[in-house]
Amino acid sequence: DGPAFANLSLLMSNSKNSSSLRCVKTLWFRCDLRLDDNLALAAACRGGPSSLLPVYVFDPRHFNRPTLAGAKKSSARRARFLLESVANLRSNLEARGSGLAVFIGRPDEVLPEVCQEC
Repeated sequence: DGPAFANLSLLMSNSKNSSSLRCVKTLWFRCDLRLDDNLALAAACRGGPSSLLPVYVFDPRHFNRPTLAGAKKSSARRARFLLESVANLRSNLEARGSGLAVFIGRPDEVLPEVCQEC
């Protein structure tokens, strides 16, 4: 755990004290679900007092979509692996005093709403 993660905290979207914060950052986890070498997370944690809202969005368009070879894009095993990976990410963030907001939907619709609430 490097110093970049020292001030990692989760801002709950229904918090009434968000106006007292100087900066609220939203970090969208997409493919890189690790914390130890996550450059985007390290960058989000640098630079002055702020709260960070880590977010993961399950996009239904990425499931049951055929590949060029005709197989399903996300098999049951792949879906299970993804669920376990997101659960592990949430546990790792909670161990650092944060959390993970998880949504289902199209990221281009979900993320603007999440950011507007912050």
